[in-house]
Amino acid sequence: MLSDEAEFAYKCTDFYHPGDEGGLKWDDPDIGVEWPTEEGMELIISEKDKKWGGFKDSFRF
Repeated sequence: MLSDEAEFAYKCTDFYHPGDEGGLKWDDPDIGVEWPTEEGMELIISEKDKKWGGFKDSFRF
């Protein structure tokens, strides 16, 4: 179920370091998350978050 508002908190232990940042494309098919979106639903995704790659492109083990 989606809500009209959500609150998100970060626990920080140091100052912000942009070079240490990382992320994944929200709809990467390799992860397989079935997000509860409806047909025609407008998603608000920041320009920064739109640039993240998929799991296979981001992580090397």
